[in-house]
Amino acid sequence: MSRSTNYSHSLPARGLSSWQSVVLILVVLLIFAGALGVMAFKFRSMLINQILTREFESLQSVVLMHMDESESEPETFDDPDALLTVVLKTSRLKGVIGATLFDAQGRLVSSFPEGLKPPEAYTPQRQLSLPKLTSPFAEVRTFDSMDQIFESSRPVQNQKVAVLFVSTALKTSNESASRGSAVFLVEGETTRSEIAALTRGLIVFSALVFILGSGSISVFLYRGFQLEQRLNRALQQEQVQLSAKTAELLQLNHELTLLAKTSALGSVTANLLQVIQHFLRSESAEHPAMDWSVCREAAHRMRQLIGEVLKTLSEDRELIDYELTFFEVLENLNARIVPMAKKRGVIFKIAGSANRTLSNRQAHLILLVLQNLIQNSIEATESGKTVWLQVEQREHDLAFRVEDQGGGLPPSSLKNLFRPTSSTKPGGSGLGLAISKQLARYLGGEIRLVKSDANGTEFALLVPWKFAPVSEEKLAVQNHAA
Repeated sequence: MSRSTNYSHSLPARGLSSWQSVVLILVVLLIFAGALGVMAFKFRSMLINQILTREFESLQSVVLMHMDESESEPETFDDPDALLTVVLKTSRLKGVIGATLFDAQGRLVSSFPEGLKPPEAYTPQRQLSLPKLTSPFAEVRTFDSMDQIFESSRPVQNQKVAVLFVSTALKTSNESASRGSAVFLVEGETTRSEIAALTRGLIVFSALVFILGSGSISVFLYRGFQLEQRLNRALQQEQVQLSAKTAELLQLNHELTLLAKTSALGSVTANLLQVIQHFLRSESAEHPAMDWSVCREAAHRMRQLIGEVLKTLSEDRELIDYELTFFEVLENLNARIVPMAKKRGVIFKIAGSANRTLSNRQAHLILLVLQNLIQNSIEATESGKTVWLQVEQREHDLAFRVEDQGGGLPPSSLKNLFRPTSSTKPGGSGLGLAISKQLARYLGGEIRLVKSDANGTEFALLVPWKFAPVSEEKLAVQNHAA
C-alpha cells in the first residue's frame, strides 16, 4: 500500500545575516586595500626609478662632455690612466665623495680619494657581478657609518649615511663602445630624503584613497544588503500570500472534487433507495401479508452498501489517498467470502491475478460489487459444490468472472434480471444484482450475464483501468435507459 505524496510550498532562503554582511564587507575592503597597496608599491618603484635615472643621466652627461673635450687627443684614451683625468674632472662636482675606475674589461684601475675601499668591501655579494659594476646604473644605499666605505685612517662620523652609487660609461658622444666605466659615490642624503618624502606622500595618498574608497564601498554594500533584505522580506511575504492562495485553491479544488464524488455516489444511493421503495410498494400491493424478513434482508443489504459508501466518502474528506496492490484486493475479498462460503458448505476458489494497483476508492467499490455477485452465487449453489472467481488482466480493463454450479436462472427472470423484485430465490428481493449494476456503472464498467444453464450461472464484471467516476447526469440517463 503506497500513500500519496503531500506537496507543500517552501519559503525562499533568507538573505545574508548581519554578521555575514559585516564579514563580506571586511573581505571586500581587505581585497581593496591589497589592490591599492600593490598599485602604490608599483607606482613608488616607477617614481624611484625615474629619480635614479635623472641622477644617472645628469652625471653621464657631464662625463660625455669631458670625454668630448678630450676627443682632440684620442690617443690619450689608449692609456687607462688618461681616463682617470676625465673621472677626476667629473668628481669635482658638488656632492661627489669618491670614484672607482674600471677598464673596458671590467678590471679595477684606480680609486680615489685615498683610503676608499674596493667595491667588494661595501657592495653586497649578490651585486658584485661584473655586468652590474661596469654597466650603467644608479642606486641609493644606506650605511651605518662612513668607515664601511673608507679606511679607518679617514675621519668618520658614527651615524648613518646615504650614498648614491652611479655607474657611467666612459666614451665620447660619437663612440658606441665604452673605453671603460666609472662608479661615482655621491652624497645621497638629498636623494634618500626625496625618496622618503615620495614614500610618505604615497602612503598618505593611499590612506586617503583607502578611507574614501572604503567608505564609499561600505556605504554601497550596506545599502545593497539593506535592499536585498527588503527584497527578501517582500518576496517572503509574496510567497506566504501565494502559498495561502495556493492552499485555498487546493482546498476549493478538493471540495469541488469531493462534491462531485459525493454527488455521484449520492446518485447511486438515491437510485438504490428508489428501487427499494419501488420494491416495497409493489410487494405491499401484491402481497399485503408479506414476510417482513424480505424487508430485513433488503435493509441489511442496503446498510452494507451505505457503510461502504460512507467509508469511501470519509477517506475523501480526510484527504486519505492510497493505492492497493491487486494481491491485497483479492486477499481482502477472500477474507470476506470464505466465512460465508464455509457456513453454507460451498467451496470458493480464486484463479488468476493482475500486476497493477488500484486506488482505494476503486478497490472498495469493486470489492462491494464482487461480494454481491459471489454472495448470490454461493446462495444459489448447493453444499459441496464450487464457486469460482476468475481474474483476467487485459489491455484496457479488468475482467472478473463469477461462476457457480447452481441450477441456473429461469428464462422468465432474464428480461428483468437487474431490476429489484426480480429474484429466483425464495423470498429474494433481487437487490444484490441491482446494487451491483449501479456500482458497476459508477465505476465506468458493466456487468454481463455470460451464461445460465443447468450446469450453473456465470456473470462478468468489466472495469476500466483508468478510474473516471460517471457523473450524476450520465448515471441518471443510464438508469432511465435501463
